[in-house]
Amino acid sequence: MAENKKGFVLYADQKIIVDELSDAQAGQLFKLIFAYVNDDDPQPKDQLLKLAFAPIKQQLKRDLVKYESKREQWSNAGKESARKRKENKQPLTDVKKRSTVSTVKDKVKVKAIRKPTRGEFLEFALSKKPNLDKESVLLKFDAWEANDWHTNKDGKEHPIKNWKTTILNTIPFLKIETPKNDLRAAHSNPVN
Repeated sequence: MAENKKGFVLYADQKIIVDELSDAQAGQLFKLIFAYVNDDDPQPKDQLLKLAFAPIKQQLKRDLVKYESKREQWSNAGKESARKRKENKQPLTDVKKRSTVSTVKDKVKVKAIRKPTRGEFLEFALSKKPNLDKESVLLKFDAWEANDWHTNKDGKEHPIKNWKTTILNTIPFLKIETPKNDLRAAHSNPVN
């Protein structure tokens, strides 16, 4: 079997062969298969096991050839990728060395989003969940506005790329509006 290859495939259509064997013979066949894929050279003495093992052995050989071919393709693709990365690396010029801060900022540029108005923000949130507390929605808008449309995740600030998606993810954590009639009813009926 190929070096560093940890697995092999048995095919469902090979069940026909196994079904014709007794349980003891099927167990021996299974041991033969494992011996073969672990680079032993098993030689079954039982004629029926030889016949059962032969097509499985041939399929394992075909699969190994395919695997070796794929492994070579993967290796070549990795080498090509490394070569391209090396070609694309540009040497630092004196100007770039002096202004590393500005180059880092240039690389971190984020596509500017179209920021909503307060009304648009509130309308969108309420269209998704009408019983949201309006004040909590507007407080969220104000917080994002004050933070230049960034959110805190894992203690780090991340730019909001799509405000609609971000508010949809935030809605479950916002307060729900309490109907005023329920509040009056709760206060007017004292508990005995």
